[in-house]
Amino acid sequence: MPNVSVHFAGVVAVGPARPRVVGPQWSRNGPFYAVFPPSTRRKVANDDPSTSDFIPFHIPALITKVKNTSGRHPDQTSAQLSAWFPFRERLVFNITPNDESVLTYEHTDMSPLRDHDVDLIADFRDFWPAVAMMPADAVDMNGDPRNAPTRVHGQVFIPFGHVSSDTGTHKRKKVQFKPPRPIGSNPTDARDIVSQAVITFPAEEITISSQSLDTGEDLDEITFAITNDATFYIVNADPQDMFKYPLNEEIHVPEMGSDADFELYYTLLAPGVSSDLPIPVEHRLNHFLVKDCYVAMTDIVE
Repeated sequence: MPNVSVHFAGVVAVGPARPRVVGPQWSRNGPFYAVFPPSTRRKVANDDPSTSDFIPFHIPALITKVKNTSGRHPDQTSAQLSAWFPFRERLVFNITPNDESVLTYEHTDMSPLRDHDVDLIADFRDFWPAVAMMPADAVDMNGDPRNAPTRVHGQVFIPFGHVSSDTGTHKRKKVQFKPPRPIGSNPTDARDIVSQAVITFPAEEITISSQSLDTGEDLDEITFAITNDATFYIVNADPQDMFKYPLNEEIHVPEMGSDADFELYYTLLAPGVSSDLPIPVEHRLNHFLVKDCYVAMTDIVE
C-alpha cells in the first residue's frame, strides 16, 4: 500500500506532543492536529534592535503535486502544484483503509538526536510549560466548528500515523529560547531544532472534509486516489515562501536581521500577554534570531 507523508511548515502549532513516559512504544491516541495561529499584521513585541518592526502576514495552504480526483477545485494551480487556501476552515483527513486511531512517534534516547526524531521540533513544554496546553476547543475534531476560538485561523486533523520531524532543505539550528520564562530564570539549554513536522500513514484514498469555523456549515470535500507514495504540504507561511516548501527550494535567509514570527503562537496560547515572549535565538548570537518559520509542538489534556 502506498505511504502518504504530510509535512507541516511555517507557523503551525502541532500535537499532541510525544509522551514523556514510555509505554510499549512511544504512542498516544489520535487524532494528530495542526492549528494555524492568527496572522494579522502586528507589531513585534521583542525589543531587540535587530528585530523587524512588524510580523508579516501568513497564509494557510494545502499544497501537493497529487491531482485530486473529485470535489473542490484547487484555488491555484501550476504545472506541478495544486493549492487550496483553507482560511477559517476545519480540515479532516478521512483515510481509506482506516482501522487505526493511534499515533506513534519517531524517538530514541540517543544523543545527539538522530535525524527525523520528533524531539527536534520546538516543544513548548521545554521553554514555557505554562502555555504548552492547546485550548480544548481549538483541537476538538468532533465539536461544533463554531466553538473554535476566533483567534484560530484554521484546523487540520489526521486520525492516525507516525509522527517525526524533517529538515527539508534546512539544516538544524542550535537555539535558546529568549527571553526565558518564567521571567528571571536562566534560558533553556541550547538545543537543536528543525523547521518541519511530518506525519506518515498508508492510504489508498484520502477524502478531506471541510467545515467553516465561522458558520459551521459543511464545505466541499477534496478526494485523492493514492496510487503511489505521495506527499502533501500544509503550511502557514509568508506568501513569497509558501510554494518553496513542496518544490524543495531554499528559502532565503538573510545574513543579518531577525524574525519574530514565532510570536504568533502566543496570540493563541497566551492571549493578553504582550511582552517577554520566548522566541528561538541562535546559540552564541545574542541579538540575531533564527530567520525562518518553525512549527511548534503543543499538548492536550487526555
